[in-house]
Amino acid sequence: MQYKQSILFQILILFVLSSGLLGCQSPSPLQVSSTFPPLQFSGERAAALEKQFVHQFPLRASGQPNSPRAAAWLKGQLIKKGWKCQIDSWEVVNYSKPVTLRNVVAMLPGKSTREIVVMAHHDQSPATVEGADNDGSGISLLLHLSEIFGTEQPLPYTLVFVATDGEEGQVLIMV
Repeated sequence: MQYKQSILFQILILFVLSSGLLGCQSPSPLQVSSTFPPLQFSGERAAALEKQFVHQFPLRASGQPNSPRAAAWLKGQLIKKGWKCQIDSWEVVNYSKPVTLRNVVAMLPGKSTREIVVMAHHDQSPATVEGADNDGSGISLLLHLSEIFGTEQPLPYTLVFVATDGEEGQVLIMV
C-alpha cells in the first residue's frame, strides 16, 4: 500500500512540475486584426481651426458684440459640414444688466436615437483677449470632429455637439 502511495505521490509531483514548466513557455504570437479605418484626426487641422476661431472672434465674452458673431459663425460652419444646427438663446441678468446667451446645438442623426453629447464653451473670460486655451481649443476640437464624423455616415448613435455660452459666469445653466 505504501508503494502505491509513493508512486501516486511521484506522479503528482511530476504533474505539478510539468504544469509549471509548460506555463514558462513563451506564448504564441498574438494575432490582431482591425476593421477600423486609419485615424483621420489631425492636430495640425485642429490647431488651424483654433487659430482661425480665436483670431476672428477675440473679446467674445458673454454679452460682448463678438459673442453672437462667434455663435453664428459656428452654426454656419457646422451646417456646411452636414449637421442640423440651431442657436438656442435666452436672457440672464448679470450685475443688474440683461445679457443674451447663446448655445449652438448641432445634431448628426445616427442609426439609434440614443445620443452622445460633446460640449465646449465658445465664450471666454473677460480677462483674456483671444481665449485660445479657454476654450478656443475645445471649439477647434468640436469643429474638427464635426468634419470627421460628418463623412462617416451613418453613425451607430446620434451625435450632439453643443458650443455653450455663459461658462465664465457664476451660474451654470443647463438647457
